[in-house]
Amino acid sequence: MIRPYFIAIICCYLQHHAIAQALKSDTTARETKITYSLNDNEAEFSAITPPLQQIQGAPAAFYTFYWEFGDGHYSVDPKPKHVYKKTGEHKVQLWTTNNYDNGKPPPSRPQKIPVKKITYEDTQGDLKGLQDHDGLRLQINRAPVPDEEIVVVASYGNSAELPCNGKLYLFYNENRFKNENFVLTETRTHYGEKEVQENLTVAMHTPPHHAYGLLASASPKPTWFPMYNDDNDGHTLQQDLEESRAKYRSSLILEFNDLEAGQARNVFYSLKTTPEMLKDTNAIITIRGVYVPDRGKDAHKVKDLEMEIVTSHDPNKMSVSDARLNYRFVKNKKLQFKVRFQNNGEGPARSIKLNVDTSPMFDKQTLEVLDMYPKCPICPDSTEVTYSCLDTLFMDQKIVFHFKNIYLPGSNQKNVGEKDSTRGFVKYALRFNNKVPKRNSVSRTAIIFDKNEPVLTNYSSTRFKPGLSLGAKVGSNVIADLMNSENYFAGVTLSPYKSYRGYWQAEIMVGRHTYADTVSYEQMNLRADRNYDLYDIHERSRYTNTMLYIVPASYRYNLNAFIGLGAGVQLSTAASETVKKNATHEYYLQGGQTANGQKPFKERIASQDYTTATSDKTTFTEWNTALFADVVLGSSRIGPSLGVRYHYCFNEPNTQWQFYAAWKF
Repeated sequence: MIRPYFIAIICCYLQHHAIAQALKSDTTARETKITYSLNDNEAEFSAITPPLQQIQGAPAAFYTFYWEFGDGHYSVDPKPKHVYKKTGEHKVQLWTTNNYDNGKPPPSRPQKIPVKKITYEDTQGDLKGLQDHDGLRLQINRAPVPDEEIVVVASYGNSAELPCNGKLYLFYNENRFKNENFVLTETRTHYGEKEVQENLTVAMHTPPHHAYGLLASASPKPTWFPMYNDDNDGHTLQQDLEESRAKYRSSLILEFNDLEAGQARNVFYSLKTTPEMLKDTNAIITIRGVYVPDRGKDAHKVKDLEMEIVTSHDPNKMSVSDARLNYRFVKNKKLQFKVRFQNNGEGPARSIKLNVDTSPMFDKQTLEVLDMYPKCPICPDSTEVTYSCLDTLFMDQKIVFHFKNIYLPGSNQKNVGEKDSTRGFVKYALRFNNKVPKRNSVSRTAIIFDKNEPVLTNYSSTRFKPGLSLGAKVGSNVIADLMNSENYFAGVTLSPYKSYRGYWQAEIMVGRHTYADTVSYEQMNLRADRNYDLYDIHERSRYTNTMLYIVPASYRYNLNAFIGLGAGVQLSTAASETVKKNATHEYYLQGGQTANGQKPFKERIASQDYTTATSDKTTFTEWNTALFADVVLGSSRIGPSLGVRYHYCFNEPNTQWQFYAAWKF
């Protein structure tokens, strides 16, 4: 007979095996396959993609594509065509990005394309698209997600009439982040560019400021990739290189030669976003390119590429320039926010509302619209207009941006070939209120296309770094059970800077503690005549201690800006203890009744009195552990305060009261 538990074991094994097979099948299925057809040197490509895993509640999931053709050219079309200029084997690579999808981007295996005959000519000029960018353009294939790869495309061209030999710099990993943003895993060049080493001396003065990049440039429509601010603002090459070295801790320098007039080239950098960037989700980061057309000359171009750290690929998202702030410097701090959106409908949107949740920590009256797409002026205050404009409206804890009378095509609209034209953004800045609490702020945007249901973005959060606050503390301990006790101390406290509610605090203090003690007792010695020498001894002791008090951890909680509570553990010891004793011996002759008729007596003989004095010093005799609770009145977060603390000591005397004044900086 089969035991029931054998059946249970078999069922569990079969279930586990089935799950493992399902996971293995799912992992295998999440791969994109490259297919192509080749006609001499003209190739047509397409991709076989795995089924999308739709995020529930999000717009319809879809794929975007980035192709490298192995000859220095690329495309973002789903089914691109490409004409090769040279024979040979070309390695084609594809990066597929899954938008509104729960899985990771499906990888693909590169394909080698054998080109044996040149029949067709490429009618597209090399400089196409670079004229609007002054010869240098930086782009990425998708937003960086922690532990995923992105590709940075650096395009540079020669618009002069003579060939040039120059340099191309890439700066990444901003110093303002504790951890590295990216790891450079591969650099793909196709025109003989070579990596070189170069020592640059970083200037000691404060570097000039470059504005961060924007989604759309001055071109008539947004580009496929996030864009940048350009220009060197009249700086010399050395100044811009020094500033870049000060701002970024990683760089790569390439030298190129024989860039013909009218020629453009692409360099491809594969960057792995580090897992540590997860805590900086929705923060805006930058990388920088510096293009020097002619080595040895000062002419150059600087481009900053702006991007947001995200956790999933979603064209509708919200980001902030600084996700973690130093609370000491928020008074004049202006944060920049960016809301991106994409119309995924089958027709154009004529009205787009962005209802942005705004924390009361920000002063909405300081709103400054920095840029937007579609490009349009700000609407007049009191007049309805028929032209395209951006209206702003303040509501309770909301800012509403309303694009009126615009035309933003839908990604599923007929005859819309470029997805970029279906995307827009608003970039704006806000200042904090004067008395902003040290609390995290969270923002989110509801995007409404015409009269459709709102599309919700991610949460964009701003957190304050803990910071450090040193404090000074002086006070007195009252020990009622000790005679003539005087106990004064001074020390320092260490805690997070200006915590809003709960926080941990450590303390170390040194003090001087003096107290007295008296004791009386008798000492009797038997004499030969059967009487006694009796000494009535009065001993007075004076203790002088140098005390060390350590609070390794206490938890404190601010009820408001003026009242705080705390509890913790204190360790104390006498770093040194001096005990001075003075004893007075009063002499008595004492006898009892004897057989020969002597009666009991006690006779005082002052001439035989004497005194003794001793002194003894010890160090770190013992540790005393105490539990305490206290209350603070005054500036509980920063500044002066007064406190009272009750200690329960494990060693006697058990009860101590502490009264102190403190000042946190």
